[in-house]
Amino acid sequence: MTDGHGGDSGDSGHHGAHHHSDDSDVGGDADGGGGVGRRGALAALIVIALMMVGVVWLTRALNGSSRIQDCVMAGRTNCAPVQ
Repeated sequence: MTDGHGGDSGDSGHHGAHHHSDDSDVGGDADGGGGVGRRGALAALIVIALMMVGVVWLTRALNGSSRIQDCVMAGRTNCAPVQ
């Protein structure tokens, strides 16, 4: 009753072995690439922190400029901040 396709038992055994080799590849990446991922995450964290500092500085600078402009638009002459 075989028609040359190999039957069900040979076909299912092949798929099981294929899934097993995929699982071993995933386990190998966790040990070898951990340092690179952490280094990249740390670099991204530093970049985000620097961007946040820049945003705070820019917000304060624009707020001060806005106050001076509001003072000038109100017609006052002593708007410059005392330093």
